[in-house]
Amino acid sequence: MPHISGTPYVVVLLIVFGTYLGTALLGLSVQPVNTFATLIWPPAGIAIASLTLGGYRLWPAVFLAAFLANFYTGAPAAVAWGIGVGNTFEALAGSYILRNLQPRALEFSFGNLRETLVFAFGAALGASLISATIGVGSLALGGVLPAAEVERTWIAWWVGNVLGVLIVAPFLLRWLSEPFYRMSFLRSAEIVGVAAASGLVAWLVFWHQDVAAPYPVLVPLVWAALRTGPRGTTLAILVVAGVAIAGTLAGSGPFFQLPLERALLQLQLFLGTVTTIFLVFTAIVEDRRRAADTLGKQVDHLENLLERLRAEDQAKNEFIATLAHELRNPLSPIVSTIELLKRGEKVDIARQASIMEKHAKSLSSLLNDLLDVSRISAQKLEIEKKPVYLGASIAQAVESVEPLMQEKNHILNVSINPRPILLEADPVRLEQIVTNLLSNAAKYTPAGGTITLSATREGSQAVIVMQDTGIGIEAPMLTRIFEPFLQIKRANSAEAGIGVGLAVTKKLIELHGGTIEAKSEGTGKGSEFTVRLPLPPHGAFVKETRKEAARRQRPLSPLRILVVDDNVDAANALGKLLGIRGHEVTLAQDGTSALRIVPLLKPDVVVLDIGLPDFDGYEVARRLKKAKFEGPLIALTGYGQDRDKKKTKEAGFAHHLTKPVSLAAIEEALSKVVSGGLLSQEAPKVEAVAKVPAQFVRS
Repeated sequence: MPHISGTPYVVVLLIVFGTYLGTALLGLSVQPVNTFATLIWPPAGIAIASLTLGGYRLWPAVFLAAFLANFYTGAPAAVAWGIGVGNTFEALAGSYILRNLQPRALEFSFGNLRETLVFAFGAALGASLISATIGVGSLALGGVLPAAEVERTWIAWWVGNVLGVLIVAPFLLRWLSEPFYRMSFLRSAEIVGVAAASGLVAWLVFWHQDVAAPYPVLVPLVWAALRTGPRGTTLAILVVAGVAIAGTLAGSGPFFQLPLERALLQLQLFLGTVTTIFLVFTAIVEDRRRAADTLGKQVDHLENLLERLRAEDQAKNEFIATLAHELRNPLSPIVSTIELLKRGEKVDIARQASIMEKHAKSLSSLLNDLLDVSRISAQKLEIEKKPVYLGASIAQAVESVEPLMQEKNHILNVSINPRPILLEADPVRLEQIVTNLLSNAAKYTPAGGTITLSATREGSQAVIVMQDTGIGIEAPMLTRIFEPFLQIKRANSAEAGIGVGLAVTKKLIELHGGTIEAKSEGTGKGSEFTVRLPLPPHGAFVKETRKEAARRQRPLSPLRILVVDDNVDAANALGKLLGIRGHEVTLAQDGTSALRIVPLLKPDVVVLDIGLPDFDGYEVARRLKKAKFEGPLIALTGYGQDRDKKKTKEAGFAHHLTKPVSLAAIEEALSKVVSGGLLSQEAPKVEAVAKVPAQFVRS
């Protein structure tokens, strides 16, 4: 049986054999029909339950016990052997039905209508036909049973087997498939109470001759079905059946006026009907109870979802308001500076340019965060891993947040493991992770606070710990702070950001195979963020060769560059910056102009916008390749999604740069096309071509 599965096979075999033989001899001794058929046959239920729970390997116990019981009763050896075969096949067929046709075979909860009906009509009514037919047939063929008694004997045999299966098997299957000692005390007490009540009512009905009808026994069975489930119901039915059979055999009860054989037949028909009805009734009650529990859980789940939607809707509304504020903040000084310059006021150009650059970077950072959140939602955020030293990324992050730290008058302590920590990571994203943590700490720490950043090596992980003396985090928010658009309420919310930094940070860390954890002792007690990133296996990276290092570090020679962009101001600014670096730059405003200029200029590199007024940059790239232009193409566009980068790559672009772009990013892309072998830098090109001035050329 499931909860005594460790019991040796021989022990289980002996238990089944002994139980079957004992109940078989008892049944054959109680008012048998033609000696070998009886209306009281518990062994049928014992055999099916045993083979169902213990496996088909227990069939020898059933066969041997059935053979010995009938041989002891007086059947010839051949007849007893035939009866044993019939009883064994009945047990095998019944257990096969239960083990293979029930939706939850081996659970036998009898709390499901389908499995209950399969049991009643398949295992009880159906399998019993095998035993009755083979057993009576063996008696008739062996000359033990006269032909005139075949029908009467077959009916008694079949009814006895059906009742044995219906009453005994459910009790054994339900009580042995799950240990009863796991029940609570109150549930156990109620089951004992309903069993006692069932026995008392059955005693009042079947042990007295003044009760004309057996129906009062239905009352405690209803209680059992409604309150105690299948376990209490099967026990109550077994108790009622035992008391009723004993009373009827004693000459009492509603059927006492009938001959004993007929009285037992009427009783068994009554008990069979009641058992089937209450097993089905209990299954329906359990189905409804289970459905109600499921519905309750679904309602709770829907309420939680509704509450979450409300919270997300509120967070989204707050996000929109905050976003508008965050966009206006950097735009205001930029617009003011432009107004001053337009009016010709005497201003410090360098200082005003620095202010505009600072706030332009803020806008760019804000836009990048929003794009990252969009990529996270679409599950399209990707990283490009390469060997990178953690200390270098931290140094760059510290440099980028230094102005904010100075503005807030914070003390920033940085401690890095003296032994270099080499990671396999996306250098840009790694710097973004550290920058976001430092910026978050600076914003949520009152002026004059202390922020501590440390990086160490722990086993196979690099550990970054960021601590601050800021406003702290309440316990319920420690996990929610990584949700997009969620912000911690603070007195001065003007600098709190838009609530996407930590969400992006967490996703970037997970893409690197790492984890992040937030800790805080509560409001006003600061916070701590711990980032763990996996270290690559020892010796995973191969050192650069001297030739590769020299080529990577070698400064660029002047290049002929064609910039194609319909944004006049942006293209002119980029052209001047590249010109300052010594490059020869020609500008074009549309695709037609670019296609006309390239054969004349033969540029080393074409920096090409995608959104052009006549036809897009993809088409320009295709036509240039068709015209045998072999120089590298660099896409410079406002479209920065992963699908856009994929399209530019498919169109033949060597690199994809997203606006706004810095001069450093342009030069890095140029260095890559040179070091990647896409462009030769061994000697400057000299071609006899018509000189095109560095201004916009239109078709």
